[in-house]
Amino acid sequence: SRERAAADVEAAADGFLRGGSPAPSPAPAPVAAPAASREPVADYVAIFDADHFPDRDCLETLMAFLLQRSADCVQGSTYIRNTAWGNHASARRCGPCGRPLAWLLANFIDAEFFVTYFCWLPAIELIGKTGLFGGSVALWRFEAISKYAFSTEMQTEDINCSAQHVLDRSKIRFCPEARSGELSPASVRAFWRQRQRWAIGWDQVSMRYFRAISKSALSCREKAGLYYVFPGRWLACSIGLMAGVVHPVIAAVYAGQPWGPWLNAALLFGFAFYMLSTLLVLGQAIVYRGPKAWLFITVFYVAGPLYVLFQASLVTQSVVRIMLGRDKGWVVTQRATFSPHARSGMGHGAAFAGKGGAGPAGDGDGTDGPAGVPPIVAMGLSRYNTPNRTDTYEGDLSLAGGPGSGGASPAGPAGAGPGAGARAGNGYARMQ
Repeated sequence: SRERAAADVEAAADGFLRGGSPAPSPAPAPVAAPAASREPVADYVAIFDADHFPDRDCLETLMAFLLQRSADCVQGSTYIRNTAWGNHASARRCGPCGRPLAWLLANFIDAEFFVTYFCWLPAIELIGKTGLFGGSVALWRFEAISKYAFSTEMQTEDINCSAQHVLDRSKIRFCPEARSGELSPASVRAFWRQRQRWAIGWDQVSMRYFRAISKSALSCREKAGLYYVFPGRWLACSIGLMAGVVHPVIAAVYAGQPWGPWLNAALLFGFAFYMLSTLLVLGQAIVYRGPKAWLFITVFYVAGPLYVLFQASLVTQSVVRIMLGRDKGWVVTQRATFSPHARSGMGHGAAFAGKGGAGPAGDGDGTDGPAGVPPIVAMGLSRYNTPNRTDTYEGDLSLAGGPGSGGASPAGPAGAGPGAGARAGNGYARMQ
Protein backbone atom coordinates (compact mmCIF):
# COMPACT_ATOMS: atom_id res chain seq x y z
CA SER A 1 0.00 0.00 0.00
CA ARG A 2 1.00 3.62 -0.37
CA GLU A 3 1.02 4.05 3.43
CA ARG A 4 3.40 1.14 3.88
CA ALA A 5 5.66 2.43 1.12
CA ALA A 6 5.79 5.83 2.80
CA ALA A 7 6.75 4.17 6.08
CA ASP A 8 9.53 2.27 4.28
CA VAL A 9 10.94 5.50 2.86
CA GLU A 10 10.88 7.26 6.24
CA ALA A 11 12.52 4.27 7.94
CA ALA A 12 15.24 4.22 5.30
CA ALA A 13 15.91 7.95 5.61
CA ASP A 14 15.98 7.80 9.40
CA GLY A 15 18.75 5.22 9.17
CA PHE A 16 21.10 7.94 8.00
CA LEU A 17 20.48 10.43 10.77
CA ARG A 18 23.46 11.16 12.96
CA GLY A 19 21.22 12.57 15.64
CA GLY A 20 20.11 9.09 16.67
CA SER A 21 20.65 5.39 16.17
CA PRO A 22 20.15 3.92 12.71
CA ALA A 23 16.69 2.59 12.05
CA PRO A 24 16.20 -1.17 12.40
CA SER A 25 16.60 -3.01 9.13
CA PRO A 26 17.06 -6.52 7.75
CA ALA A 27 20.47 -8.13 7.25
CA PRO A 28 22.97 -5.97 5.34
CA ALA A 29 23.13 -8.35 2.38
CA PRO A 30 21.37 -7.09 -0.77
CA VAL A 31 17.65 -7.44 -0.23
CA ALA A 32 15.08 -6.82 -2.92
CA ALA A 33 12.49 -4.25 -1.97
CA PRO A 34 9.07 -5.77 -1.18
CA ALA A 35 6.46 -5.43 -3.87
CA ALA A 36 4.43 -2.99 -1.77
CA SER A 37 7.34 -0.53 -1.54
CA ARG A 38 7.99 -0.54 -5.28
CA GLU A 39 5.11 1.83 -5.80
CA PRO A 40 6.95 5.18 -5.59
CA VAL A 41 5.57 7.70 -3.13
CA ALA A 42 8.05 10.23 -4.47
CA ASP A 43 10.35 10.57 -7.44
CA TYR A 44 13.38 11.65 -5.41
CA VAL A 45 14.66 11.41 -1.84
CA ALA A 46 17.05 14.03 -0.44
CA ILE A 47 18.96 13.12 2.72
CA PHE A 48 20.65 15.49 5.18
CA ASP A 49 22.08 14.97 8.64
CA ALA A 50 20.04 16.40 11.50
CA ASP A 51 22.41 19.32 12.20
CA HIS A 52 22.75 20.42 8.56
CA PHE A 53 21.82 23.80 7.11
CA PRO A 54 21.91 23.39 3.31
CA ASP A 55 22.89 26.37 1.19
CA ARG A 56 19.87 27.91 -0.46
CA ASP A 57 20.76 26.50 -3.90
CA CYS A 58 21.86 23.08 -2.61
CA LEU A 59 18.83 21.05 -3.66
CA GLU A 60 18.51 22.90 -6.95
CA THR A 61 22.13 22.14 -7.76
CA LEU A 62 21.76 18.47 -6.81
CA MET A 63 18.60 18.11 -8.87
CA ALA A 64 20.07 19.81 -11.95
CA PHE A 65 23.23 17.69 -11.73
CA LEU A 66 21.25 14.45 -11.28
CA LEU A 67 19.08 15.16 -14.31
CA GLN A 68 21.97 16.31 -16.50
CA ARG A 69 24.09 13.24 -15.72
CA SER A 70 21.16 10.79 -15.64
CA ALA A 71 22.49 9.59 -12.28
CA ASP A 72 20.81 7.48 -9.63
CA CYS A 73 22.42 9.50 -6.82
CA VAL A 74 24.30 12.78 -6.57
CA GLN A 75 26.51 13.43 -3.54
CA GLY A 76 27.14 17.03 -2.49
CA SER A 77 29.75 18.46 -0.12
CA THR A 78 29.83 19.40 3.54
CA TYR A 79 31.52 22.29 5.33
CA ILE A 80 31.69 23.27 8.99
CA ARG A 81 29.29 26.12 9.70
CA ASN A 82 30.55 27.11 13.15
CA THR A 83 34.05 28.26 12.17
CA ALA A 84 33.78 31.81 13.55
CA TRP A 85 35.37 32.62 16.90
CA GLY A 86 32.05 33.84 18.27
CA ASN A 87 30.39 30.49 17.58
CA HIS A 88 32.42 28.88 20.37
CA ALA A 89 31.59 31.19 23.27
CA SER A 90 30.07 28.28 25.21
CA ALA A 91 33.40 26.40 25.07
CA ARG A 92 34.85 28.82 27.64
CA ARG A 93 33.37 26.70 30.42
CA CYS A 94 35.95 24.01 29.50
CA GLY A 95 38.80 26.23 30.70
CA PRO A 96 41.06 28.84 29.11
CA CYS A 97 42.03 26.48 26.27
CA GLY A 98 38.50 25.29 25.55
CA ARG A 99 37.43 28.04 23.19
CA PRO A 100 40.69 28.27 21.15
CA LEU A 101 40.81 24.48 20.83
CA ALA A 102 37.17 24.26 19.70
CA TRP A 103 37.75 27.04 17.16
CA LEU A 104 40.91 25.43 15.78
CA LEU A 105 39.25 22.01 15.58
CA ALA A 106 36.27 23.40 13.66
CA ASN A 107 38.47 25.23 11.15
CA PHE A 108 40.85 22.31 10.68
CA ILE A 109 37.95 19.93 9.97
CA ASP A 110 36.48 22.52 7.60
CA ALA A 111 39.77 22.61 5.67
CA GLU A 112 39.91 18.80 5.63
CA PHE A 113 36.35 18.62 4.30
CA PHE A 114 37.13 21.09 1.54
CA VAL A 115 40.19 19.14 0.39
CA THR A 116 38.21 15.89 0.58
CA TYR A 117 35.16 17.04 -1.37
CA PHE A 118 36.84 19.31 -3.91
CA CYS A 119 40.00 17.29 -4.59
CA TRP A 120 40.18 13.72 -3.29
CA LEU A 121 36.64 12.50 -4.01
CA PRO A 122 36.50 13.97 -7.56
CA ALA A 123 39.88 12.30 -8.17
CA ILE A 124 38.40 8.99 -6.99
CA GLU A 125 35.50 9.43 -9.42
CA LEU A 126 37.95 10.20 -12.22
CA ILE A 127 39.99 7.07 -11.47
CA GLY A 128 37.17 4.62 -10.81
CA LYS A 129 34.35 6.12 -12.88
CA THR A 130 32.06 6.21 -9.86
CA GLY A 131 31.24 8.33 -6.84
CA LEU A 132 30.26 7.39 -3.31
CA PHE A 133 27.25 8.12 -1.14
CA GLY A 134 28.37 9.81 2.08
CA GLY A 135 25.15 9.58 4.11
CA SER A 136 24.20 13.25 3.88
CA VAL A 137 23.80 16.07 1.33
CA ALA A 138 22.65 13.59 -1.28
CA LEU A 139 19.78 13.31 -3.73
CA TRP A 140 18.55 9.86 -4.77
CA ARG A 141 16.04 8.57 -7.24
CA PHE A 142 13.43 6.76 -5.16
CA GLU A 143 13.50 3.58 -7.22
CA ALA A 144 17.29 3.34 -6.79
CA ILE A 145 17.55 3.93 -3.04
CA SER A 146 14.65 1.59 -2.31
CA LYS A 147 16.50 -1.43 -3.75
CA TYR A 148 18.48 -2.21 -0.61
CA ALA A 149 17.96 -2.12 3.14
CA PHE A 150 20.31 -0.05 5.29
CA SER A 151 22.53 -2.11 7.55
CA THR A 152 22.41 -1.79 11.32
CA GLU A 153 25.56 -3.90 11.69
CA MET A 154 28.00 -1.73 9.74
CA GLN A 155 29.62 1.28 11.41
CA THR A 156 29.22 3.28 8.19
CA GLU A 157 25.92 2.20 6.68
CA ASP A 158 26.26 4.90 4.02
CA ILE A 159 29.52 3.47 2.63
CA ASN A 160 28.03 -0.02 2.76
CA CYS A 161 25.06 1.32 0.80
CA SER A 162 27.46 2.83 -1.73
CA ALA A 163 29.23 -0.48 -2.26
CA GLN A 164 25.95 -2.33 -2.76
CA HIS A 165 24.66 0.16 -5.31
CA VAL A 166 27.92 0.49 -7.25
CA LEU A 167 28.23 -3.31 -7.48
CA ASP A 168 24.66 -3.25 -8.80
CA ARG A 169 25.82 -0.72 -11.41
CA SER A 170 23.93 2.23 -9.95
CA LYS A 171 25.33 5.55 -11.12
CA ILE A 172 26.59 7.76 -8.26
CA ARG A 173 28.25 11.09 -9.02
CA PHE A 174 29.89 13.87 -7.01
CA CYS A 175 28.76 17.49 -7.14
CA PRO A 176 30.81 19.44 -4.57
CA GLU A 177 29.16 22.72 -5.61
CA ALA A 178 25.99 21.56 -3.80
CA ARG A 179 26.97 22.47 -0.24
CA SER A 180 25.56 22.12 3.24
CA GLY A 181 26.95 23.16 6.61
CA GLU A 182 27.14 21.00 9.72
CA LEU A 183 28.41 21.50 13.27
CA SER A 184 31.85 20.34 14.36
CA PRO A 185 32.26 17.62 17.01
CA ALA A 186 31.88 18.92 20.56
CA SER A 187 35.37 17.91 21.69
CA VAL A 188 38.59 16.22 20.64
CA ARG A 189 37.27 13.02 22.21
CA ALA A 190 34.06 13.21 20.17
CA PHE A 191 36.14 13.88 17.05
CA TRP A 192 38.37 10.86 17.75
CA ARG A 193 35.38 8.58 18.33
CA GLN A 194 33.77 9.77 15.12
CA ARG A 195 36.91 9.04 13.11
CA GLN A 196 37.31 5.66 14.80
CA ARG A 197 33.81 4.73 13.67
CA TRP A 198 34.49 5.94 10.15
CA ALA A 199 37.74 3.96 9.92
CA ILE A 200 36.12 0.76 11.22
CA GLY A 201 33.18 1.21 8.85
CA TRP A 202 35.40 1.64 5.80
CA ASP A 203 37.45 -1.42 6.74
CA GLN A 204 34.32 -3.47 7.36
CA VAL A 205 33.11 -2.64 3.85
CA SER A 206 36.56 -3.32 2.38
CA MET A 207 36.66 -6.80 3.91
CA ARG A 208 33.04 -7.66 3.14
CA TYR A 209 33.15 -6.81 -0.55
CA PHE A 210 36.78 -7.70 -1.38
CA ARG A 211 35.83 -10.80 -3.37
CA ALA A 212 32.50 -9.45 -4.59
CA ILE A 213 34.28 -6.68 -6.49
CA SER A 214 36.33 -9.11 -8.58
CA LYS A 215 33.27 -11.28 -9.33
CA SER A 216 31.02 -8.36 -10.28
CA ALA A 217 30.02 -7.38 -13.81
CA LEU A 218 31.81 -4.04 -13.54
CA SER A 219 34.42 -2.95 -16.04
CA CYS A 220 38.12 -3.32 -15.23
CA ARG A 221 38.36 0.41 -14.59
CA GLU A 222 35.40 0.36 -12.21
CA LYS A 223 36.79 -2.65 -10.35
CA ALA A 224 40.18 -0.96 -10.07
CA GLY A 225 38.45 2.14 -8.73
CA LEU A 226 36.61 0.20 -6.02
CA TYR A 227 39.77 -1.65 -5.02
CA TYR A 228 41.55 1.69 -4.83
CA VAL A 229 38.80 3.21 -2.67
CA PHE A 230 38.32 0.30 -0.26
CA PRO A 231 41.24 -2.14 0.33
CA GLY A 232 43.54 0.30 -1.49
CA ARG A 233 43.26 2.56 1.57
CA TRP A 234 45.73 0.31 3.37
CA LEU A 235 48.32 0.58 0.58
CA ALA A 236 47.72 4.32 0.24
CA CYS A 237 48.24 4.74 3.98
CA SER A 238 51.56 2.85 3.81
CA ILE A 239 52.74 4.90 0.84
CA GLY A 240 51.68 8.07 2.64
CA LEU A 241 53.74 7.12 5.66
CA MET A 242 56.80 6.52 3.50
CA ALA A 243 56.41 9.64 1.37
CA GLY A 244 55.10 12.03 4.02
CA VAL A 245 56.96 10.91 7.13
CA VAL A 246 59.89 8.58 6.46
CA HIS A 247 61.33 10.36 3.41
CA PRO A 248 61.36 13.84 5.00
CA VAL A 249 63.08 12.43 8.09
CA ILE A 250 65.73 10.66 5.99
CA ALA A 251 66.20 13.76 3.86
CA ALA A 252 66.74 15.89 6.98
CA VAL A 253 69.20 13.44 8.57
CA TYR A 254 71.25 12.87 5.42
CA ALA A 255 71.05 16.38 3.98
CA GLY A 256 73.97 17.12 1.66
CA GLN A 257 74.74 13.45 0.97
CA PRO A 258 74.77 12.13 -2.61
CA TRP A 259 71.44 10.49 -3.29
CA GLY A 260 71.96 9.16 -6.79
CA PRO A 261 69.86 9.94 -9.87
CA TRP A 262 66.98 7.52 -9.16
CA LEU A 263 66.32 8.65 -5.61
CA ASN A 264 66.69 12.29 -6.59
CA ALA A 265 64.14 11.79 -9.35
CA ALA A 266 61.72 10.03 -6.98
CA LEU A 267 61.97 12.80 -4.39
CA LEU A 268 61.58 15.48 -7.06
CA PHE A 269 58.51 13.74 -8.52
CA GLY A 270 56.89 13.37 -5.09
CA PHE A 271 57.51 17.02 -4.25
CA ALA A 272 56.20 18.21 -7.63
CA PHE A 273 53.04 16.07 -7.33
CA TYR A 274 52.37 17.37 -3.80
CA MET A 275 52.83 20.98 -4.88
CA LEU A 276 50.55 20.49 -7.90
CA SER A 277 47.85 19.03 -5.65
CA THR A 278 48.25 21.94 -3.23
CA LEU A 279 47.96 24.54 -5.99
CA LEU A 280 44.86 22.88 -7.45
CA VAL A 281 43.11 22.85 -4.08
CA LEU A 282 44.08 26.45 -3.33
CA GLY A 283 42.73 27.42 -6.75
CA GLN A 284 39.41 25.80 -5.82
CA ALA A 285 39.50 27.55 -2.45
CA ILE A 286 39.95 30.95 -4.10
CA VAL A 287 36.79 30.33 -6.13
CA TYR A 288 34.61 28.89 -3.36
CA ARG A 289 35.96 30.10 -0.03
CA GLY A 290 37.21 33.19 1.79
CA PRO A 291 40.73 34.22 2.85
CA LYS A 292 40.46 32.59 6.30
CA ALA A 293 39.75 29.24 4.67
CA TRP A 294 42.79 29.69 2.40
CA LEU A 295 44.95 29.99 5.50
CA PHE A 296 43.63 26.84 7.16
CA ILE A 297 43.78 24.83 3.92
CA THR A 298 47.44 25.82 3.61
CA VAL A 299 48.02 24.79 7.25
CA PHE A 300 46.28 21.50 6.53
CA TYR A 301 48.73 20.76 3.72
CA VAL A 302 51.75 21.88 5.74
CA ALA A 303 50.60 19.54 8.54
CA GLY A 304 50.34 16.69 6.03
CA PRO A 305 52.80 14.36 7.82
CA LEU A 306 50.87 14.70 11.09
CA TYR A 307 47.60 14.02 9.27
CA VAL A 308 49.11 10.90 7.67
CA LEU A 309 50.19 9.65 11.11
CA PHE A 310 46.71 10.33 12.43
CA GLN A 311 45.10 8.34 9.60
CA ALA A 312 47.61 5.50 9.99
CA SER A 313 46.78 5.21 13.69
CA LEU A 314 43.07 5.08 12.86
CA VAL A 315 43.52 2.36 10.24
CA THR A 316 45.76 0.30 12.54
CA GLN A 317 43.39 0.34 15.50
CA SER A 318 40.46 -0.27 13.14
CA VAL A 319 41.94 -3.47 11.71
CA VAL A 320 42.94 -4.68 15.19
CA ARG A 321 39.46 -4.07 16.60
CA ILE A 322 37.81 -5.87 13.68
CA MET A 323 40.14 -8.87 14.10
CA LEU A 324 39.37 -8.99 17.83
CA GLY A 325 35.62 -8.70 17.22
CA ARG A 326 35.43 -5.33 18.99
CA ASP A 327 33.87 -3.46 16.10
CA LYS A 328 30.29 -3.43 17.39
CA GLY A 329 28.30 -0.62 18.93
CA TRP A 330 27.50 2.78 17.51
CA VAL A 331 28.38 5.99 19.36
CA VAL A 332 26.50 9.12 18.30
CA THR A 333 28.88 12.02 17.64
CA GLN A 334 28.22 14.81 20.09
CA ARG A 335 28.10 18.12 18.24
CA ALA A 336 29.35 21.50 19.40
CA THR A 337 26.85 23.91 20.91
CA PHE A 338 26.20 26.61 18.35
CA SER A 339 26.46 30.22 19.54
CA PRO A 340 24.57 32.35 17.01
CA HIS A 341 26.24 35.62 18.01
CA ALA A 342 28.62 35.28 15.06
CA ARG A 343 27.80 33.90 11.66
CA SER A 344 30.07 31.51 9.83
CA GLY A 345 30.27 29.10 6.96
CA MET A 346 29.22 29.48 3.34
CA GLY A 347 25.60 30.61 3.59
CA HIS A 348 24.40 32.88 0.83
CA GLY A 349 22.73 35.26 3.25
CA ALA A 350 19.40 35.46 1.44
CA ALA A 351 16.26 36.62 3.15
CA PHE A 352 13.70 33.95 3.88
CA ALA A 353 10.18 33.69 5.20
CA GLY A 354 9.78 32.03 8.56
CA LYS A 355 6.93 31.22 10.90
CA GLY A 356 4.96 34.34 11.71
CA GLY A 357 6.57 36.51 9.06
CA ALA A 358 9.81 37.26 7.33
CA GLY A 359 12.98 36.10 8.98
CA PRO A 360 16.25 38.02 9.13
CA ALA A 361 18.43 38.43 6.11
CA GLY A 362 21.88 36.86 6.23
CA ASP A 363 25.06 38.81 5.99
CA GLY A 364 26.41 37.03 2.93
CA ASP A 365 28.95 35.01 4.91
CA GLY A 366 26.97 33.07 7.41
CA THR A 367 24.50 30.50 8.49
CA ASP A 368 21.11 31.55 9.70
CA GLY A 369 20.62 31.74 13.45
CA PRO A 370 18.19 29.88 15.70
CA ALA A 371 15.17 31.66 14.26
CA GLY A 372 16.24 30.79 10.72
CA VAL A 373 15.75 27.96 8.31
CA PRO A 374 17.81 26.82 5.35
CA PRO A 375 16.78 29.28 2.62
CA ILE A 376 16.27 26.68 -0.10
CA VAL A 377 14.66 28.41 -3.05
CA ALA A 378 12.37 26.65 -5.56
CA MET A 379 11.85 23.71 -3.21
CA GLY A 380 8.77 24.52 -1.14
CA LEU A 381 9.08 22.89 2.26
CA SER A 382 5.79 22.18 3.94
CA ARG A 383 7.53 21.06 7.13
CA TYR A 384 11.05 21.39 8.47
CA ASN A 385 11.86 19.81 11.78
CA THR A 386 15.26 19.07 13.25
CA PRO A 387 14.68 17.62 16.72
CA ASN A 388 16.68 18.28 19.87
CA ARG A 389 18.69 21.19 18.49
CA THR A 390 18.54 24.70 19.89
CA ASP A 391 20.12 26.24 16.81
CA THR A 392 17.53 25.25 14.23
CA TYR A 393 14.03 26.29 13.32
CA GLU A 394 11.14 23.98 14.08
CA GLY A 395 7.62 24.40 12.79
CA ASP A 396 5.62 25.01 9.66
CA LEU A 397 6.84 27.45 7.08
CA SER A 398 6.24 28.57 3.54
CA LEU A 399 9.09 29.90 1.43
CA ALA A 400 7.94 32.56 -0.99
CA GLY A 401 9.75 34.40 -3.73
CA GLY A 402 13.27 33.86 -4.88
CA PRO A 403 14.69 32.62 -8.17
CA GLY A 404 12.66 29.91 -9.81
CA SER A 405 9.73 30.15 -7.42
CA GLY A 406 6.21 30.49 -8.65
CA GLY A 407 2.64 30.31 -7.55
CA ALA A 408 0.95 27.36 -5.96
CA SER A 409 1.54 24.16 -7.89
CA PRO A 410 -0.49 20.94 -7.73
CA ALA A 411 2.54 19.05 -6.43
CA GLY A 412 3.59 21.44 -3.70
CA PRO A 413 2.69 24.38 -1.48
CA ALA A 414 2.58 27.99 -2.53
CA GLY A 415 5.94 29.41 -3.45
CA ALA A 416 7.30 26.16 -4.85
CA GLY A 417 8.38 25.95 -8.45
CA PRO A 418 6.15 24.09 -10.91
CA GLY A 419 5.87 20.48 -9.84
CA ALA A 420 8.46 20.86 -7.07
CA GLY A 421 6.57 19.93 -3.97
CA ALA A 422 8.80 18.87 -1.06
CA ARG A 423 8.42 17.67 2.46
CA ALA A 424 11.22 17.67 4.97
CA GLY A 425 11.45 16.26 8.44
CA ASN A 426 14.06 14.95 10.83
CA GLY A 427 16.86 16.00 8.54
CA TYR A 428 15.63 14.70 5.20
CA ALA A 429 13.42 15.98 2.40
CA ARG A 430 11.16 13.95 0.21
CA MET A 431 10.35 15.52 -3.14
CA GLN A 432 7.59 14.77 -5.64
